[in-house]
Amino acid sequence: MIKINKSKLRFKIRKTEPGQIIYHEMGHIQHEHSAGSRKYIMMGKPKELDAAGIKDKTITNEFLNDKKKQQIAGQISLYAQESPLEFVAETYAELIRGSEVSKEVMELYEKYHGPKV
Repeated sequence: MIKINKSKLRFKIRKTEPGQIIYHEMGHIQHEHSAGSRKYIMMGKPKELDAAGIKDKTITNEFLNDKKKQQIAGQISLYAQESPLEFVAETYAELIRGSEVSKEVMELYEKYHGPKV
């Protein structure tokens, strides 16, 4: 058994709640609808954008390189910091579960066209 010293971690560990993965994936579907397919695809992880042949990584790079945006995304989860797509999907899942999120999380969620809940 591996023991983890939680006081040394820089991120939250949370158990996956029932439905969390489904809500996350629903968030992707709803996000594509609210943002539009073209804008949605531009918010992927750098490797995904490379694989799709997308050269314009402005939205994702701006998200990844902005310390404030990363701090805000980190309020949701470590995974939410990987791209605007994952931030929106993770936030959507939290909102569907009834979790309260900060005003700054909601502002960033809206900036990336997070779907209404």
